Amino acid sequence: MSDKVFNGSAKAYAVSKGIGQAGRGRPSREQLDCIAAARAEGWTFTAESGKTVSVGTDEKPAIKIITGKDLRQGAARTSPEGSVWIGDLDGKPVKVSGKAVCSPCGVSLTYHTCNAPRAVVGSGVIVPLSIRE
Repeated sequence: MSDKVFNGSAKAYAVSKGIGQAGRGRPSREQLDCIAAARAEGWTFTAESGKTVSVGTDEKPAIKIITGKDLRQGAARTSPEGSVWIGDLDGKPVKVSGKAVCSPCGVSLTYHTCNAPRAVVGSGVIVPLSIRE
């Protein structure tokens, strides 16, 4: 593995070089050119490698960051397939995707582990959820 490792995505690397904007969406042509040049120089990006990387400085000890494919290895589904999550927003039922993040445990609703699931709905309101099978 190369000793030139950028702790993040290829697009974030290009943004760190002052090319393009961060955020969602496809990289611009300039960002793609920058990424291609970086790869030609031997750079790798942890968000694409699926490897565990230790990050630390002289002042702070290293911590392990798990990225890519290793993030959910062996995770067990906690809600039945086809389940529908329902939240209550201002007295109206709101359907919530199983891909939404459970606020207390920080995992998708499909794999969450807490007893009181809540998620962000509407314009940033966190509401308790119930499940319909």
